[in-house]
This record gives sequence, C-alpha cells and structure tokens, in this order.
Amino acid sequence: MDNLAIILVFVSSFMHAGWNCLGKRVRPSGASFTLSVILGMLAFIPLLLFYIDWLGEISREIWHLLILSGLFQAIYYLGLGQSYRFGDMSLMYPVSRALPVLLVPPVIGLLGWGAELSSDKWLAFSLIVSGCIILPLRHWSDIRWSHYLNSATAFAVIAAVGITGYSVVDSQALMLMRALWPVEGVAFKSALLYLILQAVTTSLWLVLLTFPFQKQRREIAQLFASHRGALFFTGVAMFSTYSIVLAAMAFADNVSLIVALRQTSIPVGVLMGVFLLGERGSSQKWWGTGFIVSGLILVSI
Repeated sequence: MDNLAIILVFVSSFMHAGWNCLGKRVRPSGASFTLSVILGMLAFIPLLLFYIDWLGEISREIWHLLILSGLFQAIYYLGLGQSYRFGDMSLMYPVSRALPVLLVPPVIGLLGWGAELSSDKWLAFSLIVSGCIILPLRHWSDIRWSHYLNSATAFAVIAAVGITGYSVVDSQALMLMRALWPVEGVAFKSALLYLILQAVTTSLWLVLLTFPFQKQRREIAQLFASHRGALFFTGVAMFSTYSIVLAAMAFADNVSLIVALRQTSIPVGVLMGVFLLGERGSSQKWWGTGFIVSGLILVSI
C-alpha cells in the first residue's frame, strides 16, 4: 500500500477521534446522526458549483453506486444510534468498528475488486479485532457471550454491515470516477465530488427512514433547537474526515487495508480520553490499544 494512503488514513483517524472527543456533549442517536448528516450536507453542497462541468460526465453506474452507498451510510448511522440507545457507547462503538475489518476482505474477494491479501495481513486484522473487543472491558471477566447477545450488539452488527457496504461500494465507485478523469491530482478532486454527492444520497435515505415516524421528527426538532451548532460542527467534521479516507482509497490496492487502518482512531480516542478528559486508564485499555497498534503496524509494512 502506498505510503501516502497510510498518512492520509492516519490524519483522518486523528481528526475522527478529535471530533468524537469534542462532541460528547450530545449523546449520539439515530436522530442526532440524521440531523448532523443533513447539516453537514448543506455546508458542503455549495461546492458543487465548482463541479458543474463534471456532473454531466458521471455514468449511470456511478449514480447507482452513490444511491447504494447512501443507503449503507444510513444503515450505519441508524444502526449505531440504536446500539447506543440500548447499550454502552464505549462497548458498542469498538464492536461496530471491528467487525468490518473481518467482513470487508471476503466481500472484496467474492467481488474480485481487490488484490489478494497475504497471511500477515489476516494476522493484523485479527489483532485489531481482538484489541477492539478487549479495549472497552472494565474487567477481564466481562468477556462473556451474555454481554454481547443483546439488542445493542444486534444493532452494532447492523452498523458494521453498513460500514462494510459503503466501504466496498465507495472503493469501486471512486475507481470508476478516477477513470473518467485520468489526470494527475484528480484523486482528491473526484473524492470531494463523490463525498458531496454521497452526502446528498445519505441525507435522502435518512429522511426517508426517519421522518415518517413522529417520535423521530420530534427528537430531530428538539435537537435542532438545542444543539444545532454542535451537530453542524459534527456533520462538517464527519464529512471532512471521510473525504480524506476517500482520497486514500486511490492509493491502496485493497480497500480492506484502508478499513483496518481507520481503526487508528480507537487507540487515539483512548489516549485523548485518558490524558485530555481524565478518564480511567485500565489495563484492558492498554492491552487493547497494544493489540490494535500491533495490528496497524503489520498492515502498514
């Protein structure tokens, strides 16, 4: 994998951990994610003015992939929001982020959309997933199936399916977009255009899946009245962070490696929590962080 891809994903991971650390004032939910995505989309959509000439060249296949990616993004946000509603955020977030590390490679392999992975990469993925499972534990005795066989975990799995889906779809769609404009430096410009269009399709799917329900509409209205500033910042930060990930996909021969490297945000978030927010640094956190970092090193070499 190109060194530039590694650098880009590491930068995005620090940004991701940073806005998560700053955004803890609003408890994540399906409604808060919906509002954040819509507000973030409204902030980015004026940039389409710089792409007027490009829009007509986008193929029907890319539009179909954009619609599909938006659906997977919506599934991710709503699944994650519901998992937080029923379970502990510190447990559900690592679970939802860890599973795609193992789900994306076989999907990519079945579709034939990426280079074959070596055994050391699979070892790296296993270390990362193990670290994600260990890291949020309060006690070693907490490693029991009963802690995971519940509604919260079911929704975290749904969120993981969403991450898997949009990661695979985005990789293919961006490859097709880069083929439309095969000139130097287009990777970043096409990634930004794709991000804006994806934000639109994700917003539309979230509206379709949440607005028919009165309870969701009421919660979104309440959040807009009380936390729109924080949620606007969150939306802009989410899309800014993911735009870097999309650009990194141009420099990796298998999106599975990008998905794995994105888990850098988890140990970074742990360090920020301990040293900036004064959270307790348990042995489980340090062991989990060690496993993840070891896996990330194996992915990078």
